[in-house]
Amino acid sequence: MPKDNISKKQQDIKKIIANNIRTSRESQGWSQEEAAHRVNVHFRHYQKIEYGKVNVTIDTLVKVCKGFGINIQDLFKAK
Repeated sequence: MPKDNISKKQQDIKKIIANNIRTSRESQGWSQEEAAHRVNVHFRHYQKIEYGKVNVTIDTLVKVCKGFGINIQDLFKAK
């Protein structure tokens, strides 16, 4: 598989995760700052996660899920 196809797929997955995190935060009525506090990550890092600008570790995804009260598989569902 060509390298740029892998990159495109990775970007697509990051966008799906970022969109699902943002949607979950908004449905809770939280600001990004409140969400970062609940997830226990630095505010700037949280923003980058939500904008799909960073590669998120599994540990951070678990923190997000615990803080938001959602299942990890929900982050990977395209909507």
